[in-house]
This record gives sequence, structure tokens and C-alpha cells, in this order.
Amino acid sequence: MLDILSCIKRRSLRMSMGFYDNMRITTKLYNYYRLMEMKRFYNSHAIKPNYQQKYLFFAIHFEPEAATGVIVDLQNQLSIIQALSHALPVGWKLYLKDHPHQYNINNILDHYYLTNISFFKDQSFYEEVLKLPNVELIDLDTPSEELLKHSQAVASINGSIILESTYYLKPCITFDNELMPITQSHLFSNIYPFKTISELKKFLNDLPSMEFKPPKDQDYLELGKYYFNHSKVDALLPSILKDLG
Repeated sequence: MLDILSCIKRRSLRMSMGFYDNMRITTKLYNYYRLMEMKRFYNSHAIKPNYQQKYLFFAIHFEPEAATGVIVDLQNQLSIIQALSHALPVGWKLYLKDHPHQYNINNILDHYYLTNISFFKDQSFYEEVLKLPNVELIDLDTPSEELLKHSQAVASINGSIILESTYYLKPCITFDNELMPITQSHLFSNIYPFKTISELKKFLNDLPSMEFKPPKDQDYLELGKYYFNHSKVDALLPSILKDLG
């Protein structure tokens, strides 16, 4: 709204948005409309979770984001969701919940998304995932922590839910090879790096007979190096553990 009022005051159809100068107000309004249509579609198909149902929880990543769109090998979230769907044991569901910031446009950094919405996930993304018979979209008001706690397993490319899963000792599937040294060290026995769909299917079917050892406080230093500046991990560890517990 402030952008629009600014355009009226300057009697210009173009808006200055920091490093995105001279974007036409009509373009932003059109892309805003598309975003709201996308949100309406999501909400109209989202359900409340059934915690009696066995499910794997995948927290959909925000797009665009460098952490998932640049530095990882497998970036396509639709392909990941399809792989998870095919690997699920019979009777399980795949619960998907969108990122809470996906529809937040009151931030100068999010304007990039509004100017390039056609290049990232849109309504067709949700139309495709809903074609999978064992996939459900979850209401945006559902706390992700509750979805994690009641799940049989969680999955993420490289989101912070991996860190949370270690606290709850929930099996966590990651699609980021940068985490491979941590998983190979066996400090976090609950983290499983994706290799193939057949191996993932075996991992999920073997879960009832698997046990995961609780990590030690100092083990979080290794995982913290992945999420934070290496030089600051020691100082951050107490606050990390406090947030988790």
C-alpha cells in the first residue's frame, strides 16, 4: 500500500524498490494477485493434520532462497516430494506445509519474488503435488513443531528442521550432500542422507526396528558449523541448546 501511495504522490506508474528500480506498479499488482490466488488455492486444499495417521513431514522451503536454489545438488522440491511419495510405506501419508514467509511481501527482500514469480513455485506446483494419492497439504496455522513431534519421520533439503529433529530424535531425511561428513561421523544417528528411492524405501520400512542415540551437547558444535559462522559456533552453542530445550 505504501508503494502505491508513493506512486500516486510522484504521479508515476513506476516504483522504486531499493535495487529494483523502475518496476511498473501494474506488474507488481498483477504478481501480487497471482500470489494471493496461489495462497487461496493452498488454503482451499489444506487440511488439519490427523496425528493418529502415520506420516512423514516435509516442510516446504521458501522460494527463492540461496540455501536451496544454489548450494545444493538436488534443488527441485517437486522432484523431492515425488521421490518421498514413492518411497513411503503402505498406509503412510506425506504431510506438506508451506514456509510461513512465502506469502509475506512486506519486506524489500521479497520484492525479487514478486518481480519473478513465474520462475518459482506457483499454483501449478500445488496442483502437481495433489495428484499424488498419499500427499496432503497442511493448514498454515498448524505449528511445525507439533507436526515434527507427531511424525514418524521428517525430511528437508537443508532446513533448520534438521537441527530440531536431533532434539526430538526423529528420523530426518536430508537432500544436502554438504551434511554427508556429519552423517558419516555418526554423531547424529537420526540424520539420513538421501541416495536413491529404493534405499530410502528400505530406510523407512526399517524404522520400527531402529534406535537412535541421543547426541551430546558438544555434538551440536559440528552441526552448528553447518548452520552458523564457524568462528561463532562455540559462542552460539548455549543459546542453540536453550532454544531447543
